[in-house]
Amino acid sequence: MKIRLQSIAFLLALMLSILLGFGTTNASAQAGHQSSAGVGYCLQPGDVIQANVFQEAELSVRVRISKDGTVRLPLIGSIMLGGLTSDQASEVVRSRYANGFLVNPQVNVTVLSYVKQRFTILGQVKRPGAYTIPEAGTLTLLQAIGFAGDFTNLANRKKVVLKRQVNGVGKAYVINVKEIAKRPEANDVRVLPGDVISIPESLF
Repeated sequence: MKIRLQSIAFLLALMLSILLGFGTTNASAQAGHQSSAGVGYCLQPGDVIQANVFQEAELSVRVRISKDGTVRLPLIGSIMLGGLTSDQASEVVRSRYANGFLVNPQVNVTVLSYVKQRFTILGQVKRPGAYTIPEAGTLTLLQAIGFAGDFTNLANRKKVVLKRQVNGVGKAYVINVKEIAKRPEANDVRVLPGDVISIPESLF
């Protein structure tokens, strides 16, 4: 009875910590099917981006984000894009060009290459720690668990917690990896730079 009460207390503490620190959801689709950088990925120093201005070829450039998060663009000069999503960066650049340079500019900022980024995986895996996301910038949850040597025998595969920053807001996703493994091509979750994956211990 005492062990059962301790288990219940542990679960309640885990749920409370997630609710206090992050917005939560049980939908793995919301966490994982963010395949474009513009949805959840924030631009980082070292990323190479393409800033395209529609019908203004001389203003469309490929640049690397500097250490301080800025880039230099034609006409408008230095502009801070680090920490923004691609969509947010597009709007910032558009606003600057619209301020005395162009009439109704249409701007699109995309990531051409990513600086080396890392994710962290903790808990019931054989080799917990921080790992580098491949150069291609694409890594799934199942692959990330594989990097860490797979689950331990004590892992709760139904309640894997993935924490990430989305537009500056902390989010936590509770993911049933056991279900994902049945159809990984359709259900697997993309891991983004800065993600923290926690695999709890199965209590029963």
